[in-house]
Amino acid sequence: MKLIIISIILIGLAVVLLALRLIVKGDKNPQSSHIEDSKALKKRGIGCANKQMAELATRQNLADRMADDPQ
Repeated sequence: MKLIIISIILIGLAVVLLALRLIVKGDKNPQSSHIEDSKALKKRGIGCANKQMAELATRQNLADRMADDPQ
């Protein structure tokens, strides 16, 4: 029982400290983790897989897409 209480207190303390850090630091513009926003990946020509698939679908006709489908 003591272990559960100590665990709950530690988790609660961690949550409170994280919330205080966000409030005090006040990061108005958090960094985006989206692949499109990474300068290093843009330099390498790496983009979002969803956009690449959409571009590929618009360039190929239905017969070509059916031939490429592994199913």
